[in-house]
Amino acid sequence: MLYTLCKSFIPFPLLGYLLNGIYYGLILAGIAWAGLLIHRTMLRLEYPAVKTRIFVIGLCLIAFPAGVISSRAANMFYFPAEQWSLYFFVDQFVNGDNQTFHAGLVLPFLLISLLMIKMKIDFGQGWDVVFLHVPLAHALGRLGCFLVGCCGGREVSFYLWGASWSFENPVPLYAVLWNITLYWILHKQFLRVYAFPDTRPAPKGTVLAAYLILYGLGRMLLELLRKEKIIALGLTQAQIAMMGFILAGSLLMVIINWKKHAVES
Repeated sequence: MLYTLCKSFIPFPLLGYLLNGIYYGLILAGIAWAGLLIHRTMLRLEYPAVKTRIFVIGLCLIAFPAGVISSRAANMFYFPAEQWSLYFFVDQFVNGDNQTFHAGLVLPFLLISLLMIKMKIDFGQGWDVVFLHVPLAHALGRLGCFLVGCCGGREVSFYLWGASWSFENPVPLYAVLWNITLYWILHKQFLRVYAFPDTRPAPKGTVLAAYLILYGLGRMLLELLRKEKIIALGLTQAQIAMMGFILAGSLLMVIINWKKHAVES
C-alpha cells in the first residue's frame, strides 16, 4: 500500500528504510503492547508485582531477537525438500528474505519456557496468559504487512459496467481481523479457566491449546489466498506447519482434560 503511494516521490534506498522502519516498528509496538497486557493480567492473577515486572521485561527482550533468528532459520523450508542441505540452510539463514510468524514462535517459546522455569511460573497458567495476548501483537504486525505491501494474496480481477479492475487480495487485513476474532474467542476461554478458580470448568493450558488449534485452522485457510510455493503433498510450508500446530494443540487439550478428570475422580 505505502510502496505504491510513495514510490513516485520517495527514492530508494530511503523508501526501503522507511518501509522497514514501519514494518519492524509495528512488530516492536505489538510486542510492547502485549507485554503491558500480560503484565496487567498477571497482576490480576495475584502474581507479585516485582516478579511480574521482571518476567514481562525478560519476555519482551527475548521475543523480537529470538523471533527473528527462529524465523530466518525456517527460510530453507520454503523450498522443496530435494534442495535441503546444511549449506543451503546456512545460505538461507544468512541471505534469505522470507519471514514467517509461526517459525518465529519456536525459539521464543523455548527461551521463555526456560525463563518460566527459572522464575517458578506455572507453565499452564503462564502460557495461557501469554498466548491470550499473542493475537493482538500479531494483528499489529499484520497491519505492518498490509501497509508495506508484503504477504499479499493472489490478484483479484472483476468486471463491472464494461470496466475491469484488478488488485492484490489484501490477505494481511484478513489476518488482522482473524487475530482480533481469535483474541475474543481466547478471552472467553481464559475467563472459563481463571474467572472462578474454585469451580474451574476448564483446566490450565486450555488457552494455549485453543490458540494452536484455532490459529492453525485460520492460517491454513488464509494460505489458500496467498502466493506461496507448494512444498510437499500439495501444501505450502505454512500449511504443513499448521498441521503440526493443530496436532500439538489437540494432544495438549486431550492431556490437560484427562489430567483434570483424573484429579477430580
